[in-house]
Amino acid sequence: FLSMLILGAVVAGAGILNVTRLADSVTDLGTRTTQMTDIVTLKSAVDRAGLSVDGAIEQRTDGALASAGVVIDGLDDRVNEFLGSAKGYKPEDLDALQTSGAAFNEAARNAVALARTTSLPLPDSMAKVQAAVQAMNSAVVNLERAEREAINASLEQAEAAGSQALILALILGAIGLVLGIALTIVITRSITGPVRYLVGIADKISTGDLDTEVKLKSGDEIAELGESLERMRISLKAVFDRLRSGARPS
Repeated sequence: FLSMLILGAVVAGAGILNVTRLADSVTDLGTRTTQMTDIVTLKSAVDRAGLSVDGAIEQRTDGALASAGVVIDGLDDRVNEFLGSAKGYKPEDLDALQTSGAAFNEAARNAVALARTTSLPLPDSMAKVQAAVQAMNSAVVNLERAEREAINASLEQAEAAGSQALILALILGAIGLVLGIALTIVITRSITGPVRYLVGIADKISTGDLDTEVKLKSGDEIAELGESLERMRISLKAVFDRLRSGARPS
């Protein structure tokens, strides 16, 4: 029993650790999912900023140029917010996003400023803007790829922890079943053993053997039955002894 209990305690401890791992995996998965949402939003903001600047340069209206400036500021804020909360990425991937973001900010602002002062085409400025947009998209794609890999790893870890938890639960169930069966056997034997002993004593008394003492110390109702049987044996023995003494010739 002691070894089974120790084994059960060890398995239970392993189960607790495994549940903790599962909870950590689920928490990490939630964090990763949130970051993936941020990356998708950032990617959309990059494309929107590029289109906004391109449209503003083409229209050359005050409203379009002002709107482009707002979009540029919004993208810059979103990049900084993402960099401030990002976790689990390679430093070089984050550096690439920061560098390309700064390059886009500079190129886009310069293009908008030039567009306010001239109506001439701005091929060089727009080429810098498009190059910065491509660099930002490349950086975001790398972050997205890394995030997908991290999510897959978290999923695999969660699945492994769940499978191990199921196996440990089955082991604990099996141990509990074995302990229950063993305990049932012990209890049954603790009852049937004394009863069989008393039945044997009763059989001896029925055949006239009154010399076998009833020795049973279990401290329960069966022991009380044994004491009653012992008193009966003593009484019958005394009666037979008197009868034998009275039957002897004087």
